[in-house]
Formats: sequence, C-alpha cells, structure tokens
Amino acid sequence: KGFVAEQLEQLCFLARERYRAGEPAIDLRERPPATGPRWLLEPFVELGGPTILFADGGTGKSMFGLAIALSVASGTAIVGRLHAPAQPVLYADWETDSATVNERARAICAGARIPMPPLFYVRQVASLAESASELRRKVADAHAGLVVVDSLGMARGGEPESADVTIKLFNAARSLGVPWLGIDHVTKSAGNDASRPFGSTFTHNGARLTWGADKAQTEGCRDFCQVLTP
Repeated sequence: KGFVAEQLEQLCFLARERYRAGEPAIDLRERPPATGPRWLLEPFVELGGPTILFADGGTGKSMFGLAIALSVASGTAIVGRLHAPAQPVLYADWETDSATVNERARAICAGARIPMPPLFYVRQVASLAESASELRRKVADAHAGLVVVDSLGMARGGEPESADVTIKLFNAARSLGVPWLGIDHVTKSAGNDASRPFGSTFTHNGARLTWGADKAQTEGCRDFCQVLTP
C-alpha cells in the first residue's frame, strides 16, 4: 500500500511538471514556411484557432453552427468553401439534447440532399475546463477534425464577465488539439455592446474569428433571413 501511494505521488509530480513545462521551444529558423491551407471551412473556420458565432436568441445560430459542422463532416459545402477532406465532427452540447440536434441535423442534410455524415454528439454538464480530458479522449476516438461547443455561456461554468473563467475555457478548448467553433449569446442590455459576444472581452479577443448573426426581413424570405457579419 505504501509503495502504491509513493508511485501515485511520483506520477502526480511528473504530470504537474510536464504541465508546467509546456511544449519544447522551436527554432523557427529551422521550420519551413507553411504550405498547407489556412482554412478548414472558408470563411468561417480556420485551421489554426477558434471561431465564435454569436447572436441573440431566435436567430438560428445553433442551426448555422450545425450547417458548418455538417459541411466539414460530409465534405459538402452546405455553407462556406471547404479546403480539407471530409472529417468527423464532435458536437459538445450544453443546451439541448441528442434528439433535438439529430432532428435539426437530418433536416439540414435532407435540404442539402446528402446522407447523414459522421457527427458525434455528446451531452455536457460539467464545464469545458472540467471535462477537457474526457473530451480529448472523445476527439481522438472519433478522429474528429472539428469540435462545436454549444453554447459558451453554459460551457464556461462560471460568470461570463469573468476574465479568469473565460481564459480557462479557451485554454481547455485549445488542449483539444483541433479547431473549434463556439456558439455564444449576445446581450442588448444597457451598457453592453451587442456587436460582440456576451461576457468578458477575452471571448472576442481570444478568438481567431468572430461572426455575429442577426435577423433581417427581406423580400423572398418567408420569415427572416440570417445576416452574418465578421
């Protein structure tokens, strides 16, 4: 029993030291310029960083996020322009349930006339920071090339205005090792900027790309059209 406890203590020490050490330094003089594509799905998701899609309630932001996910998973450009082969997508959901997402995804696929691609759904309760290790395993098991986080408000597990909570979320999402799309809300309360995601400014500044969606009644739209602005 004493030997096992000693080994566990040593393992914890090594894990902590490895975490603190981070990745080794790279001499960029020895690294050739990148020749691969910049985009996973242009202009919405880059290969090198997170994308935030934010909007008020009722604008269809989750549907648009699903359209992005299904474009990547199917290799069919339902939205945007693809720059990579089809690859599975992991949909981490803090808001609805598998039946709802499945119904929406199948409706989008039916409209695009494509079969249901490899979209892996996981219902989340713990914050993204708390569940990052388990999500990394699921990304690896699914061979996922994109993770969708719906929504960031729930995934934070703390006050949206907290810089510390938001930074922990971004660091945890970065550890997943693949591009990720975060779906977020926006507030129109006095003193808040509705042109940016709700909460800490680190949500906007920490993203590689941010897209805002709004409703706009136009000719030819039965109910409303979705307008996206970078």
